[in-house]
Amino acid sequence: MMESSIPQQHHAYVSELLSFPLARLHKEAELLRLDRDRIQSQLQDFMAGNYRALVYSAHTSLSVQDQLSSIDKDLKSLTLEKIPTLTNACTKFVDTLETMNKMNQTQHLLEIPQLMEACVRDENYDEAL
Repeated sequence: MMESSIPQQHHAYVSELLSFPLARLHKEAELLRLDRDRIQSQLQDFMAGNYRALVYSAHTSLSVQDQLSSIDKDLKSLTLEKIPTLTNACTKFVDTLETMNKMNQTQHLLEIPQLMEACVRDENYDEAL
C-alpha cells in the first residue's frame, strides 16, 4: 500500500532508507541538511564564477525570443495577407500564359494559308500539302 503512494523516482531512495539501522535513520535529516547546504554553496560558487556567462546567456535568450516573436509575426502576416495575393497573381499569370498560348496557336493556324501559297509559288507542292 505504501509503495503505490511513492513516486517512481523515489523508490530507490526509500528502499535504501528501509535498509538503514535506526541510528542511521536518526542522522538522515541532518545529513540531508548538510547535503542541501553543500549543494547550495556549490551553486552559489558556480553562479559567482560564471556570472558573465550567465548574464550573456540570459541576454542572448531574450534576444532570440524577440527575434522568434518577430519571425512569428512576419509569418502570420505572410500567411494572412501576402500568400493569398501571391496566389491570385500566379493564377492571373497562368491564365495570361494560357491565353497567349491559344493566341499563338491561332496565329499559326492563320499563317497556314500564306505558307501554302508561298510553297505553291515556289513549286514545293509536297510541303504545301
